[in-house]
Amino acid sequence: VFVYSFTAPSTWTLHGTINGVTFAAGQQFGARALSDGTVQVFKNGALIGTQSAAPWAFATQGGRIGLSCSQATASRFDNFGGGNLTDSSAVLDVRPDPQSGMPAALALSSPFPNPTRGGTALSLALPQEAEVSMSVLDVQGREVWREPARRYAAGRWTLKWDGQGARGVASTGVYLVRVRAGSQVMLRRVALLH
Repeated sequence: VFVYSFTAPSTWTLHGTINGVTFAAGQQFGARALSDGTVQVFKNGALIGTQSAAPWAFATQGGRIGLSCSQATASRFDNFGGGNLTDSSAVLDVRPDPQSGMPAALALSSPFPNPTRGGTALSLALPQEAEVSMSVLDVQGREVWREPARRYAAGRWTLKWDGQGARGVASTGVYLVRVRAGSQVMLRRVALLH
């Protein structure tokens, strides 16, 4: 487990690692950022280590915590979105559906990588067939890119944006990826760097 901070426009700083941690299907990974800059890391709700991100300029000024995963294609993100968490329940659940392997609920992952210097991908879990469309908006709500709507069967899908806009490479900045699946609309933020 690596604990990094990000300072715009493109600086990632490693604050520490927690070694010897492995996860298997059904186990949970979670993290909590405290107001003093401490980052707590959890496995199955149990604290497995802490790292200090206190030197980061935004650690005590409302900085945000995020989780990303590598080689965890069946992962689900849950109870994620900020605020004060009163228990140590995990925010990442890698439990597959034991019945059919099909998603039990509609879900959209965070973009990865994020921030990105080019393309990014999101994982969409569809519990039933639906018409899906994807577009990218700038922070003022203007559409900069769109993937035409099409029918997707129930299952897990990877949605990609290559960092292009209608007029070529999109400018450095923060964008919103909007995915519509049937009547549901989901938004995820992604930072594009050059």
